Amino acid sequence: MHIDGYVFGRIIIDKKSYASDVIIYPDRVDPSWWRKEGHYLQKEDLSGIIAAKPDILMSGPGTWV
Repeated sequence: MHIDGYVFGRIIIDKKSYASDVIIYPDRVDPSWWRKEGHYLQKEDLSGIIAAKPDILMSGPGTWV
C-alpha cells in the first residue's frame, strides 16, 4: 500500500482516489468503513481493526499537516 496523496476530503492510495473514510490494511483498503455515530470513534467502530491485530493503529481527524 502506498499513499500517493491527500487533500481535504480525498485520499489517493495506490493511484485510486477515495472520498470517504477508509481503513488501510497491509493488503487492502476498506472504503466501506463508517462510524456508529458521526465524528465519535467508538469501540464498536474498531472491531474489524482489532480482529486484524495490528502492531500500530493510527487514527486521524481527517487532516494531515
